[in-house]
Amino acid sequence: MLVGVLAVGAILPVSVLVFSRSAQSVLGAEVGSSIDAFEVYDGRPLVAGPVSTQVCSGGSGERRIDSLDGDEVVVLAHAADRAFALTERGLFVADPLTLSFASWPGQLTPRVGQLREGTGLAGLRAMGAANDVVYTVSDAGRTSRLDSETAEVLSSSASRVEAPRGRLAVAAGSSPTVWGVNNAGRLVRSDDDGGSWIEVANRGSVVDVAADDAAPSLVGVLDEDGVELSNDAGLTWDRIDSPPGLEAIAFDASVLYAATAVDGRCLTFAFVDEEWTTTP
Repeated sequence: MLVGVLAVGAILPVSVLVFSRSAQSVLGAEVGSSIDAFEVYDGRPLVAGPVSTQVCSGGSGERRIDSLDGDEVVVLAHAADRAFALTERGLFVADPLTLSFASWPGQLTPRVGQLREGTGLAGLRAMGAANDVVYTVSDAGRTSRLDSETAEVLSSSASRVEAPRGRLAVAAGSSPTVWGVNNAGRLVRSDDDGGSWIEVANRGSVVDVAADDAAPSLVGVLDEDGVELSNDAGLTWDRIDSPPGLEAIAFDASVLYAATAVDGRCLTFAFVDEEWTTTP
């Protein structure tokens, strides 16, 4: 049986934890009716919803990220020690100490080697980050790799297959594998750093996908039935029992995290030692 650990030390089944008001003590700050974006950055769960973007840690660890107020946050991601947000206004980068987000210069300054108006890259539909590189996909279907420090464009290529929208899950290390979900809710994969995309066969509709930032072969997929994990870069998959109602997943240091919204407030979990527990 899955368990969730309450702040007061009591243990409840996850089904009770998610849907019972007795679990209010583990709920985080108000984010709205759904989870729009989710990332775990340096052990801190960042959750964006229709109302606000928060560090969903509960208690004294909670923090509203005011710099993204009013923005429709599409993706949250991090590379090395920098956190990034893709909103309807473009790309933003966070100060690592304050988590205050500001427009990333590469999206605003028309310098050679950086994103700019007129290149077909200004309107972005997907983003991910790993290994000191930020990956973006434009509305035109062009995938670009940018240096996470300087925003210099390292490579750019277009695909004839429908590119993903939302989060890009980037494998760790030197692996060229990138995962995503397209408009039809299908899992897609690139084996050449986003240069081209293929649809992963024999899979139904997918809600979210996450790749581990420490192990290149570890990837997770969230669908309507819960979470599946692969330890061999997608060759085989194992279904794990999951809390009901999960809306997003993310990896941080080889730990799988998940998030949902309950009564308008964020709730996050960590999968450790084959059990889901609520994160503090």
